[in-house]
Amino acid sequence: MSDRLLNTGEAARVLRVSQASVRRWSDSGLLEALRVGRRRERRFKQRDLENFLKPGSSVTRTRPEREVYIGGTRVPTDGHLATFYDSDEGRLRLTIPFLREGLLLGQPCFLVAEGALQDAYLVALRREKGIDIDAAIHDGSFRIVAGPGVDVDAALAFWSHSMSEALAGGPTLIRVAGEMASERTLFPTDDEMIKYEVAYNLIAKRFPTVTLCQYDVRALGGETIFDALRAHPDLYQLGRETTMSDKLLNTAEAAKFLRVSQASVRRWSDSGLLQVRRVGRRGERRFRETDLTGFLSRDDSSSPRRGAAGPDGVVIGGTHIPPRSHIATFYNSDESRLRLTIPFFRDGLASGQPCFLIAEGAVLDAYLKALHGQDEIDVDAALRDHRFLTAPRPGDTVEGALRFWEQVLTRALTAGPTLLRVVGEMSSARKGFESDSQMIDFEVAMNTITKRLPTVALCQYDVRVFSGETIFAAIKAHPDLYPLGIAAFLN
Repeated sequence: MSDRLLNTGEAARVLRVSQASVRRWSDSGLLEALRVGRRRERRFKQRDLENFLKPGSSVTRTRPEREVYIGGTRVPTDGHLATFYDSDEGRLRLTIPFLREGLLLGQPCFLVAEGALQDAYLVALRREKGIDIDAAIHDGSFRIVAGPGVDVDAALAFWSHSMSEALAGGPTLIRVAGEMASERTLFPTDDEMIKYEVAYNLIAKRFPTVTLCQYDVRALGGETIFDALRAHPDLYQLGRETTMSDKLLNTAEAAKFLRVSQASVRRWSDSGLLQVRRVGRRGERRFRETDLTGFLSRDDSSSPRRGAAGPDGVVIGGTHIPPRSHIATFYNSDESRLRLTIPFFRDGLASGQPCFLIAEGAVLDAYLKALHGQDEIDVDAALRDHRFLTAPRPGDTVEGALRFWEQVLTRALTAGPTLLRVVGEMSSARKGFESDSQMIDFEVAMNTITKRLPTVALCQYDVRVFSGETIFAAIKAHPDLYPLGIAAFLN
Protein backbone atom coordinates (compact mmCIF):
# COMPACT_ATOMS: atom_id res chain seq x y z
CA MET A 1 0.00 0.00 0.00
CA SER A 2 1.21 3.49 -0.86
CA ASP A 3 1.62 6.37 1.62
CA ARG A 4 1.04 8.87 -1.18
CA LEU A 5 -1.10 11.85 -0.17
CA LEU A 6 -4.09 12.63 -2.39
CA ASN A 7 -6.14 15.81 -2.57
CA THR A 8 -9.94 15.83 -2.37
CA GLY A 9 -10.47 15.45 -6.12
CA GLU A 10 -8.05 12.54 -6.34
CA ALA A 11 -9.60 10.85 -3.29
CA ALA A 12 -13.06 11.22 -4.84
CA ARG A 13 -11.83 9.46 -7.99
CA VAL A 14 -10.34 6.59 -5.97
CA LEU A 15 -13.59 6.15 -4.00
CA ARG A 16 -15.72 6.85 -7.10
CA VAL A 17 -17.92 9.34 -5.28
CA SER A 18 -18.38 13.11 -5.42
CA GLN A 19 -15.92 15.50 -3.78
CA ALA A 20 -18.81 16.67 -1.59
CA SER A 21 -19.12 13.14 -0.18
CA VAL A 22 -15.38 12.99 0.57
CA ARG A 23 -15.53 16.34 2.38
CA ARG A 24 -18.63 15.30 4.32
CA TRP A 25 -17.13 11.95 5.40
CA SER A 26 -13.85 13.57 6.49
CA ASP A 27 -15.65 16.32 8.44
CA SER A 28 -17.77 13.74 10.25
CA GLY A 29 -14.80 11.52 11.10
CA LEU A 30 -15.83 8.64 8.84
CA LEU A 31 -12.75 9.11 6.66
CA GLU A 32 -9.36 10.06 8.11
CA ALA A 33 -7.88 13.26 6.64
CA LEU A 34 -4.74 15.31 7.18
CA ARG A 35 -4.76 19.12 7.03
CA VAL A 36 -1.81 20.76 5.29
CA GLY A 37 -0.60 24.28 4.49
CA ARG A 38 -1.89 27.66 5.57
CA ARG A 39 -5.27 27.00 3.95
CA ARG A 40 -5.62 23.70 5.87
CA GLU A 41 -6.40 21.77 2.73
CA ARG A 42 -7.41 18.13 3.05
CA ARG A 43 -4.99 15.35 2.15
CA PHE A 44 -5.75 11.64 2.25
CA LYS A 45 -3.40 8.66 2.53
CA GLN A 46 -3.98 6.18 -0.25
CA ARG A 47 -3.87 3.26 2.19
CA ASP A 48 -6.60 4.91 4.31
CA LEU A 49 -8.78 5.14 1.20
CA GLU A 50 -8.10 1.51 0.31
CA ASN A 51 -8.98 0.43 3.87
CA PHE A 52 -12.14 2.55 3.70
CA LEU A 53 -13.19 0.62 0.58
CA LYS A 54 -12.87 -2.76 2.27
CA PRO A 55 -16.17 -4.39 3.32
CA GLY A 56 -16.61 -4.10 7.06
CA SER A 57 -14.65 -0.87 7.38
CA SER A 58 -15.50 1.31 10.36
CA VAL A 59 -18.13 3.42 8.66
CA THR A 60 -20.73 4.68 11.10
CA ARG A 61 -23.99 2.77 10.66
CA THR A 62 -26.27 4.79 12.91
CA ARG A 63 -25.96 8.43 11.88
CA PRO A 64 -28.48 9.32 9.17
CA GLU A 65 -27.10 11.43 6.32
CA ARG A 66 -29.07 14.67 6.00
CA GLU A 67 -28.40 14.98 2.28
CA VAL A 68 -27.07 13.07 -0.69
CA TYR A 69 -25.57 14.19 -3.98
CA ILE A 70 -26.92 12.79 -7.23
CA GLY A 71 -25.16 13.78 -10.43
CA GLY A 72 -23.51 16.65 -8.54
CA THR A 73 -26.85 18.01 -7.27
CA ARG A 74 -27.64 18.13 -3.56
CA VAL A 75 -30.85 16.25 -2.79
CA PRO A 76 -32.35 16.55 0.71
CA THR A 77 -33.79 13.60 2.56
CA ASP A 78 -37.49 13.01 1.78
CA GLY A 79 -36.69 13.68 -1.90
CA HIS A 80 -38.87 11.81 -4.41
CA LEU A 81 -37.37 12.36 -7.86
CA ALA A 82 -38.06 11.21 -11.40
CA THR A 83 -35.04 10.48 -13.56
CA PHE A 84 -35.13 9.85 -17.31
CA TYR A 85 -32.87 7.95 -19.69
CA ASP A 86 -32.80 6.96 -23.34
CA SER A 87 -30.14 4.22 -23.42
CA ASP A 88 -29.12 1.14 -21.45
CA GLU A 89 -25.94 2.94 -20.38
CA GLY A 90 -27.88 6.02 -19.29
CA ARG A 91 -30.05 3.85 -17.03
CA LEU A 92 -27.17 3.19 -14.61
CA ARG A 93 -25.37 6.54 -14.70
CA LEU A 94 -27.04 7.96 -11.57
CA THR A 95 -28.41 4.90 -9.82
CA ILE A 96 -25.23 2.80 -9.44
CA PRO A 97 -23.26 5.56 -7.61
CA PHE A 98 -26.42 6.32 -5.59
CA LEU A 99 -26.85 2.71 -4.42
CA ARG A 100 -23.11 2.15 -3.99
CA GLU A 101 -22.72 5.11 -1.65
CA GLY A 102 -25.70 3.95 0.41
CA LEU A 103 -24.32 0.42 0.77
CA LEU A 104 -20.89 1.81 1.64
CA LEU A 105 -22.50 3.84 4.44
CA GLY A 106 -24.55 0.89 5.67
CA GLN A 107 -27.86 2.47 4.65
CA PRO A 108 -30.82 0.25 3.65
CA CYS A 109 -31.22 0.21 -0.13
CA PHE A 110 -34.13 -0.99 -2.25
CA LEU A 111 -34.20 -1.74 -5.96
CA VAL A 112 -37.43 -2.29 -7.87
CA ALA A 113 -36.51 -4.19 -11.03
CA GLU A 114 -37.04 -7.58 -12.63
CA GLY A 115 -35.64 -9.77 -15.40
CA ALA A 116 -32.93 -8.25 -17.58
CA LEU A 117 -33.14 -4.90 -15.75
CA GLN A 118 -32.39 -6.58 -12.43
CA ASP A 119 -29.53 -8.54 -13.98
CA ALA A 120 -27.96 -5.33 -15.38
CA TYR A 121 -27.97 -3.73 -11.93
CA LEU A 122 -26.43 -6.78 -10.24
CA VAL A 123 -23.67 -7.05 -12.85
CA ALA A 124 -22.81 -3.35 -12.42
CA LEU A 125 -22.94 -3.44 -8.61
CA ARG A 126 -20.71 -6.52 -8.45
CA ARG A 127 -18.03 -4.53 -10.29
CA GLU A 128 -18.04 -1.78 -7.67
CA LYS A 129 -15.15 -1.73 -5.21
CA GLY A 130 -15.78 -1.55 -1.50
CA ILE A 131 -19.17 -3.27 -1.44
CA ASP A 132 -20.21 -6.92 -1.34
CA ILE A 133 -23.58 -6.91 -3.03
CA ASP A 134 -24.26 -10.60 -2.39
CA ALA A 135 -23.59 -10.16 1.33
CA ALA A 136 -25.87 -7.08 1.34
CA ILE A 137 -28.65 -9.12 -0.26
CA HIS A 138 -28.09 -11.94 2.25
CA ASP A 139 -28.25 -9.67 5.32
CA GLY A 140 -31.20 -7.66 4.00
CA SER A 141 -29.45 -4.31 3.65
CA PHE A 142 -30.08 -4.49 -0.12
CA ARG A 143 -33.55 -5.64 -1.09
CA ILE A 144 -34.65 -6.37 -4.64
CA VAL A 145 -38.37 -6.13 -5.31
CA ALA A 146 -40.00 -7.22 -8.57
CA GLY A 147 -42.99 -5.02 -7.76
CA PRO A 148 -44.25 -3.35 -4.57
CA GLY A 149 -47.90 -4.41 -4.99
CA VAL A 150 -50.73 -5.34 -7.33
CA ASP A 151 -52.47 -1.95 -7.01
CA VAL A 152 -51.89 1.51 -5.59
CA ASP A 153 -53.07 0.68 -2.05
CA ALA A 154 -51.01 -2.51 -1.87
CA ALA A 155 -47.90 -0.76 -3.16
CA LEU A 156 -48.19 2.03 -0.59
CA ALA A 157 -48.77 -0.50 2.19
CA PHE A 158 -45.63 -2.37 1.12
CA TRP A 159 -43.46 0.74 1.30
CA SER A 160 -44.90 1.89 4.62
CA HIS A 161 -44.20 -1.52 6.19
CA SER A 162 -40.76 -1.96 4.57
CA MET A 163 -39.48 1.48 5.53
CA SER A 164 -40.74 1.18 9.10
CA GLU A 165 -38.93 -2.16 9.29
CA ALA A 166 -35.72 -0.64 7.89
CA LEU A 167 -35.75 1.98 10.67
CA ALA A 168 -36.19 -0.55 13.46
CA GLY A 169 -32.41 -0.78 13.93
CA GLY A 170 -32.03 2.95 14.48
CA PRO A 171 -32.06 6.22 12.51
CA THR A 172 -30.71 5.97 9.00
CA LEU A 173 -31.33 7.14 5.44
CA ILE A 174 -33.26 4.80 3.15
CA ARG A 175 -32.44 4.75 -0.56
CA VAL A 176 -34.85 3.53 -3.23
CA ALA A 177 -34.29 3.13 -6.99
CA GLY A 178 -37.41 2.09 -8.89
CA GLU A 179 -37.37 1.06 -12.54
CA MET A 180 -40.79 2.20 -13.67
CA ALA A 181 -40.71 -0.17 -16.65
CA SER A 182 -40.87 -2.98 -14.05
CA GLU A 183 -43.42 -1.25 -11.80
CA ARG A 184 -45.63 -0.45 -14.80
CA THR A 185 -46.40 -4.17 -15.27
CA LEU A 186 -48.30 -4.13 -11.97
CA PHE A 187 -50.81 -1.52 -13.07
CA PRO A 188 -53.52 -1.78 -15.73
CA THR A 189 -52.70 1.63 -17.26
CA ASP A 190 -50.06 4.36 -17.25
CA ASP A 191 -52.59 6.59 -15.45
CA GLU A 192 -52.81 4.14 -12.56
CA MET A 193 -49.02 4.07 -12.28
CA ILE A 194 -48.96 7.88 -12.13
CA LYS A 195 -51.62 7.85 -9.39
CA TYR A 196 -49.30 5.59 -7.41
CA GLU A 197 -46.43 8.02 -7.98
CA VAL A 198 -48.51 10.94 -6.71
CA ALA A 199 -49.57 9.00 -3.60
CA TYR A 200 -45.98 7.90 -2.93
CA ASN A 201 -45.06 11.53 -2.21
CA LEU A 202 -46.78 11.10 1.16
CA ILE A 203 -44.61 8.08 1.98
CA ALA A 204 -41.45 9.95 0.95
CA LYS A 205 -42.32 12.84 3.29
CA ARG A 206 -42.96 10.52 6.28
CA PHE A 207 -39.66 8.66 6.16
CA PRO A 208 -35.99 9.71 5.77
CA THR A 209 -35.89 8.55 2.17
CA VAL A 210 -34.39 9.52 -1.15
CA THR A 211 -36.21 7.83 -4.03
CA LEU A 212 -35.25 7.77 -7.71
CA CYS A 213 -38.03 6.68 -10.05
CA GLN A 214 -36.38 5.80 -13.34
CA TYR A 215 -38.28 6.32 -16.60
CA ASP A 216 -37.11 4.76 -19.86
CA VAL A 217 -38.32 7.34 -22.38
CA ARG A 218 -38.03 4.77 -25.17
CA ALA A 219 -40.88 2.75 -23.67
CA LEU A 220 -43.34 5.51 -22.68
CA GLY A 221 -45.38 8.13 -24.51
CA GLY A 222 -45.04 11.89 -24.24
CA GLU A 223 -48.13 12.23 -22.04
CA THR A 224 -46.77 9.74 -19.52
CA ILE A 225 -43.40 11.53 -19.35
CA PHE A 226 -45.26 14.82 -18.87
CA ASP A 227 -47.38 13.31 -16.09
CA ALA A 228 -44.30 11.81 -14.44
CA LEU A 229 -42.67 15.26 -14.29
CA ARG A 230 -45.76 16.68 -12.63
CA ALA A 231 -45.98 13.77 -10.17
CA HIS A 232 -42.52 14.59 -8.75
CA PRO A 233 -42.69 18.16 -7.41
CA ASP A 234 -39.35 17.73 -5.61
CA LEU A 235 -37.74 18.05 -9.05
CA TYR A 236 -38.89 21.63 -9.42
CA GLN A 237 -36.70 23.21 -6.77
CA LEU A 238 -33.46 21.34 -7.42
CA GLY A 239 -32.32 23.66 -10.24
CA ARG A 240 -33.00 26.76 -8.16
CA GLU A 241 -31.26 25.37 -5.09
CA THR A 242 -28.11 24.46 -6.98
CA THR A 243 -27.83 27.93 -8.54
CA MET A 244 -28.29 29.60 -5.15
CA SER A 245 -25.03 28.20 -3.74
CA ASP A 246 -22.05 29.87 -2.10
CA LYS A 247 -19.71 28.72 -4.85
CA LEU A 248 -17.13 31.34 -5.84
CA LEU A 249 -16.94 32.13 -9.57
CA ASN A 250 -14.15 33.87 -11.42
CA THR A 251 -14.79 36.79 -13.77
CA ALA A 252 -15.38 34.65 -16.85
CA GLU A 253 -17.81 32.39 -14.99
CA ALA A 254 -19.65 35.39 -13.54
CA ALA A 255 -19.95 36.90 -17.03
CA LYS A 256 -21.41 33.65 -18.33
CA PHE A 257 -23.84 33.52 -15.39
CA LEU A 258 -24.99 37.11 -16.02
CA ARG A 259 -24.87 36.68 -19.82
CA VAL A 260 -22.73 39.78 -20.29
CA SER A 261 -19.11 40.48 -21.23
CA GLN A 262 -16.24 40.13 -18.77
CA ALA A 263 -15.57 43.84 -19.23
CA SER A 264 -19.08 44.60 -17.89
CA VAL A 265 -18.50 42.40 -14.84
CA ARG A 266 -15.20 44.14 -14.08
CA ARG A 267 -16.74 47.59 -14.58
CA TRP A 268 -19.75 46.83 -12.32
CA SER A 269 -17.57 45.34 -9.57
CA ASP A 270 -15.10 48.28 -9.69
CA SER A 271 -17.99 50.75 -9.41
CA GLY A 272 -19.56 48.92 -6.46
CA LEU A 273 -22.70 47.83 -8.31
CA LEU A 274 -21.72 44.16 -8.05
CA GLN A 275 -20.27 42.71 -4.84
CA VAL A 276 -16.87 41.11 -5.31
CA ARG A 277 -14.20 39.40 -3.23
CA ARG A 278 -10.46 39.71 -3.90
CA VAL A 279 -8.40 36.56 -3.41
CA GLY A 280 -4.73 35.60 -3.62
CA ARG A 281 -1.64 37.73 -4.03
CA ARG A 282 -2.91 39.15 -7.31
CA GLY A 283 -6.21 40.21 -5.81
CA GLU A 284 -8.23 38.32 -8.41
CA ARG A 285 -11.98 38.84 -8.45
CA ARG A 286 -14.32 36.14 -7.14
CA PHE A 287 -18.11 36.34 -7.10
CA ARG A 288 -20.64 34.37 -5.04
CA GLU A 289 -23.51 32.80 -7.00
CA THR A 290 -25.95 34.10 -4.40
CA ASP A 291 -24.71 37.67 -5.03
CA LEU A 292 -25.03 37.24 -8.79
CA THR A 293 -28.56 35.89 -8.43
CA GLY A 294 -29.48 38.81 -6.19
CA PHE A 295 -27.95 41.21 -8.72
CA LEU A 296 -30.17 39.72 -11.44
CA SER A 297 -33.31 40.31 -9.40
CA ARG A 298 -32.56 43.98 -8.64
CA ASP A 299 -34.80 46.53 -10.28
CA ASP A 300 -33.44 49.75 -8.77
CA SER A 301 -32.16 52.48 -11.03
CA SER A 302 -28.52 51.88 -10.11
CA SER A 303 -28.54 48.38 -11.55
CA PRO A 304 -27.59 48.21 -15.22
CA ARG A 305 -30.24 46.85 -17.51
CA ARG A 306 -29.55 43.28 -18.52
CA GLY A 307 -29.60 42.93 -22.23
CA ALA A 308 -28.74 46.51 -23.04
CA ALA A 309 -30.90 46.21 -26.11
CA GLY A 310 -34.22 45.89 -24.35
CA PRO A 311 -36.34 45.51 -21.20
CA ASP A 312 -35.22 43.51 -18.23
CA GLY A 313 -36.84 40.23 -19.21
CA VAL A 314 -40.40 39.04 -18.76
CA VAL A 315 -42.46 37.18 -16.19
CA ILE A 316 -44.03 33.93 -17.39
CA GLY A 317 -46.24 31.92 -15.08
CA GLY A 318 -44.84 33.84 -12.10
CA THR A 319 -41.21 33.11 -13.08
CA HIS A 320 -38.80 35.86 -14.14
CA ILE A 321 -37.19 35.07 -17.50
CA PRO A 322 -34.17 37.16 -18.55
CA PRO A 323 -33.59 38.24 -22.17
CA ARG A 324 -31.76 35.79 -24.42
CA SER A 325 -33.73 32.84 -23.07
CA HIS A 326 -34.92 29.83 -25.05
CA ILE A 327 -37.56 27.90 -23.09
CA ALA A 328 -39.55 24.73 -23.77
CA THR A 329 -43.11 24.60 -22.47
CA PHE A 330 -45.38 21.55 -22.37
CA TYR A 331 -49.14 21.08 -22.39
CA ASN A 332 -51.70 18.29 -22.62
CA SER A 333 -54.96 20.04 -23.58
CA ASP A 334 -56.21 22.70 -25.99
CA GLU A 335 -57.03 25.02 -23.08
CA SER A 336 -53.60 24.76 -21.44
CA ARG A 337 -51.88 25.52 -24.75
CA LEU A 338 -52.78 29.19 -24.27
CA ARG A 339 -52.27 29.53 -20.52
CA LEU A 340 -48.77 31.00 -20.73
CA THR A 341 -48.57 32.22 -24.30
CA ILE A 342 -51.58 34.58 -24.48
CA PRO A 343 -50.45 36.71 -21.47
CA PHE A 344 -46.92 36.58 -22.91
CA PHE A 345 -48.11 37.99 -26.26
CA ARG A 346 -50.57 40.45 -24.71
CA ASP A 347 -47.86 42.08 -22.57
CA GLY A 348 -45.50 42.25 -25.53
CA LEU A 349 -48.00 43.82 -27.92
CA ALA A 350 -49.18 46.27 -25.25
CA SER A 351 -45.51 47.34 -24.82
CA GLY A 352 -44.95 47.70 -28.56
CA GLN A 353 -42.51 44.79 -28.70
CA PRO A 354 -42.28 42.67 -31.89
CA CYS A 355 -43.99 39.30 -31.46
CA PHE A 356 -43.70 36.16 -33.60
CA LEU A 357 -45.90 33.07 -33.73
CA ILE A 358 -45.24 29.77 -35.52
CA ALA A 359 -48.62 28.06 -35.91
CA GLU A 360 -51.10 27.05 -38.60
CA GLY A 361 -54.66 25.89 -39.10
CA ALA A 362 -56.89 25.41 -36.07
CA VAL A 363 -54.01 26.17 -33.69
CA LEU A 364 -53.41 29.56 -35.33
CA ASP A 365 -57.16 30.28 -35.27
CA ALA A 366 -57.26 29.53 -31.53
CA TYR A 367 -54.47 32.02 -30.88
CA LEU A 368 -56.08 34.78 -32.94
CA LYS A 369 -59.47 34.25 -31.30
CA ALA A 370 -57.94 34.42 -27.82
CA LEU A 371 -55.88 37.52 -28.65
CA HIS A 372 -58.88 39.30 -30.14
CA GLY A 373 -60.54 38.89 -26.74
CA GLN A 374 -57.75 40.70 -24.90
CA ASP A 375 -58.19 44.28 -23.76
CA GLU A 376 -55.63 47.03 -24.55
CA ILE A 377 -54.32 45.45 -27.76
CA ASP A 378 -55.40 45.59 -31.41
CA VAL A 379 -54.23 42.34 -32.98
CA ASP A 380 -55.38 43.25 -36.47
CA ALA A 381 -53.41 46.51 -36.38
CA ALA A 382 -50.34 44.64 -35.06
CA LEU A 383 -50.64 42.17 -37.97
CA ARG A 384 -50.92 45.01 -40.50
CA ASP A 385 -47.88 46.91 -39.26
CA HIS A 386 -45.85 43.71 -38.78
CA ARG A 387 -45.43 44.02 -35.02
CA PHE A 388 -47.12 40.61 -34.86
CA LEU A 389 -45.86 38.15 -37.45
CA THR A 390 -47.21 34.62 -37.96
CA ALA A 391 -45.81 31.80 -40.09
CA PRO A 392 -46.76 28.11 -40.43
CA ARG A 393 -43.16 26.98 -39.92
CA PRO A 394 -39.71 28.60 -40.00
CA GLY A 395 -38.23 26.39 -42.74
CA ASP A 396 -37.85 22.94 -44.26
CA THR A 397 -34.29 22.31 -43.03
CA VAL A 398 -32.29 23.21 -39.94
CA GLU A 399 -30.23 25.71 -41.95
CA GLY A 400 -33.33 27.23 -43.54
CA ALA A 401 -35.11 27.62 -40.20
CA LEU A 402 -32.08 29.27 -38.60
CA ARG A 403 -31.73 31.62 -41.56
CA PHE A 404 -35.41 32.57 -41.22
CA TRP A 405 -35.03 33.52 -37.55
CA GLU A 406 -31.75 35.32 -38.15
CA GLN A 407 -33.39 37.51 -40.78
CA VAL A 408 -36.73 38.31 -39.13
CA LEU A 409 -35.29 38.96 -35.66
CA THR A 410 -32.46 41.14 -36.96
CA ARG A 411 -34.93 43.09 -39.14
CA ALA A 412 -37.15 43.69 -36.09
CA LEU A 413 -34.26 45.40 -34.31
CA THR A 414 -33.60 47.94 -37.06
CA ALA A 415 -36.08 50.38 -35.50
CA GLY A 416 -34.13 50.40 -32.23
CA PRO A 417 -33.43 48.30 -29.14
CA THR A 418 -36.34 46.21 -27.92
CA LEU A 419 -37.23 42.77 -26.61
CA LEU A 420 -38.35 40.18 -29.17
CA ARG A 421 -41.01 37.63 -28.19
CA VAL A 422 -41.33 34.29 -29.98
CA VAL A 423 -43.79 31.42 -29.56
CA GLY A 424 -43.29 28.31 -31.63
CA GLU A 425 -45.96 25.60 -31.72
CA MET A 426 -43.68 22.65 -32.34
CA SER A 427 -46.45 20.47 -33.75
CA SER A 428 -46.61 23.02 -36.59
CA ALA A 429 -42.83 23.52 -36.85
CA ARG A 430 -42.34 19.74 -36.96
CA LYS A 431 -44.02 19.54 -40.38
CA GLY A 432 -41.07 21.35 -41.91
CA PHE A 433 -38.56 18.69 -40.83
CA GLU A 434 -37.96 15.13 -41.94
CA SER A 435 -38.01 13.70 -38.41
CA ASP A 436 -38.35 14.56 -34.73
CA SER A 437 -34.57 14.21 -34.49
CA GLN A 438 -34.02 16.92 -37.11
CA MET A 439 -36.48 19.19 -35.29
CA ILE A 440 -34.46 18.73 -32.08
CA ASP A 441 -31.25 19.53 -34.01
CA PHE A 442 -32.88 22.82 -34.98
CA GLU A 443 -33.85 23.49 -31.35
CA VAL A 444 -30.26 22.94 -30.20
CA ALA A 445 -28.94 25.29 -32.89
CA MET A 446 -31.60 27.90 -32.05
CA ASN A 447 -29.84 28.46 -28.73
CA THR A 448 -27.05 30.25 -30.62
CA ILE A 449 -29.51 32.79 -32.05
CA THR A 450 -31.39 33.48 -28.82
CA LYS A 451 -28.09 34.08 -27.00
CA ARG A 452 -27.04 36.71 -29.53
CA LEU A 453 -30.30 38.66 -29.78
CA PRO A 454 -32.56 40.12 -27.04
CA THR A 455 -35.16 37.38 -27.39
CA VAL A 456 -37.43 35.31 -25.16
CA ALA A 457 -38.58 32.25 -27.10
CA LEU A 458 -41.20 29.75 -25.91
CA CYS A 459 -41.23 26.44 -27.80
CA GLN A 460 -44.56 24.77 -27.08
CA TYR A 461 -44.77 20.97 -27.06
CA ASP A 462 -48.13 19.20 -27.20
CA VAL A 463 -47.32 16.02 -25.26
CA ARG A 464 -50.31 14.29 -26.86
CA VAL A 465 -48.58 14.16 -30.25
CA PHE A 466 -44.89 13.64 -29.37
CA SER A 467 -43.19 10.51 -28.06
CA GLY A 468 -41.51 10.24 -24.68
CA GLU A 469 -38.10 10.25 -26.38
CA THR A 470 -38.90 13.53 -28.15
CA ILE A 471 -40.13 15.21 -24.95
CA PHE A 472 -36.96 14.06 -23.18
CA ALA A 473 -34.81 15.38 -26.03
CA ALA A 474 -36.72 18.70 -25.99
CA ILE A 475 -35.97 19.20 -22.30
CA LYS A 476 -32.27 18.57 -22.92
CA ALA A 477 -32.28 20.96 -25.91
CA HIS A 478 -33.41 23.88 -23.71
CA PRO A 479 -30.77 24.32 -20.98
CA ASP A 480 -32.27 27.67 -19.97
CA LEU A 481 -34.97 25.61 -18.24
CA TYR A 482 -32.61 24.11 -15.70
CA PRO A 483 -31.82 27.06 -13.41
CA LEU A 484 -35.39 28.36 -13.65
CA GLY A 485 -37.03 25.18 -12.35
CA ILE A 486 -39.26 23.37 -14.79
CA ALA A 487 -42.46 23.60 -12.74
CA ALA A 488 -43.79 26.81 -14.26
CA PHE A 489 -43.58 25.44 -17.78
CA LEU A 490 -45.74 22.34 -17.32
CA ASN A 491 -49.15 23.55 -18.45
